[in-house]
Amino acid sequence: MSLLDLTRFIHCTHLLKDDICLPQPRTVPLNIASDTLPPAIITFLTQSFTISSDAVHYLWAIMKDLAWTLPGTVEEQGDEEAAFEIHGHHLGLTAHVLYPPVKTCINSECAAQALSASLKQEEQWCVVIFTHANGAHHAWSVHLKCQVCHTNYHHNYAVKDKTQTYYGGMPSPIQVAEHQFVELELAMQWVDLMQIV
Repeated sequence: MSLLDLTRFIHCTHLLKDDICLPQPRTVPLNIASDTLPPAIITFLTQSFTISSDAVHYLWAIMKDLAWTLPGTVEEQGDEEAAFEIHGHHLGLTAHVLYPPVKTCINSECAAQALSASLKQEEQWCVVIFTHANGAHHAWSVHLKCQVCHTNYHHNYAVKDKTQTYYGGMPSPIQVAEHQFVELELAMQWVDLMQIV
């Protein structure tokens, strides 16, 4: 099993914590991982990870305490935000960094595009991201520039010879001003609220 699959296994079993607790006898403490998994959970894990039920039992025996004590998503996000705020901001690091969706030049007329040369010339701007669940956050918006054709790639669009071209699809977050971005979910909520009024 790969490290990625092992991490997913631990995360999945953590998300299933309440489903693991529910069929256990009343005498089993909730703050300690049960030694046994319900049959439905075993079936789900065997099918999800394409492993035998013996492998599920073995992995659960080894990883149950870790899966049981993982912080919740909200707690984890708060810890990460605090770590970046305390230790990262003065170093120019933040939990929210907006890079262009491309790492190589996509201009069909550019010699660098044929070579798949990576975009290395960068410029950073301090921005604010407005999110639906967690309010406003400081972030960095990184622009990458092709050194051959001088196309400047932003998070939502590319600029070549003063012509701004948006990438396909709907980006999230959406750039609404030079230094402000709005998470797509929040923007859609605003649209819904405007239709109600």
